[in-house]
Amino acid sequence: MSSQWIYILPGIILFIACIDDFLTKKIHNKLILFLLPPTLLTVFFIQGLEGLKTGFLSALLALVIAVPLTLIRAIGGGDLKLLVLIALTLSWNDFLWISIGSLPWALILGLIKITLDKKLKDFYNNLFSLFLNKSHQNLQLHTIPYSIALFFSWISFLTLKRISFF
Repeated sequence: MSSQWIYILPGIILFIACIDDFLTKKIHNKLILFLLPPTLLTVFFIQGLEGLKTGFLSALLALVIAVPLTLIRAIGGGDLKLLVLIALTLSWNDFLWISIGSLPWALILGLIKITLDKKLKDFYNNLFSLFLNKSHQNLQLHTIPYSIALFFSWISFLTLKRISFF
């Protein structure tokens, strides 16, 4: 079986997570636990033990990246678990590309959301407060479903890597 088929798995996982995140503003633990066994079995079936070993190294990288982001509340706990689950399916460099690539998508989606919510003024006030090193207590935080930024990053990754399934 061709190795590019492994790239379908993160797409399916991210698509399901996007639906959960968009509808409930949360990625549920039950969803991650439900997706874990078929993820591990699929990786093993397509790539064997070497694929599982690579996936576990990528998952370790995901923890190194995501735990600090979770501690500072830049991402939620569900996002952390989703990143680890996605990492299990990818090499560490593909995972790194997708996680870094999600940042501009998160910014774009965040700007679209605050524009649609008519909160651009709050956004600029936050920026000036951060720039002037004022107290961060009065900042108005804006959140987005991060799984959607990850999904767009994954699509960008496939496009730039020119992965074809046909």
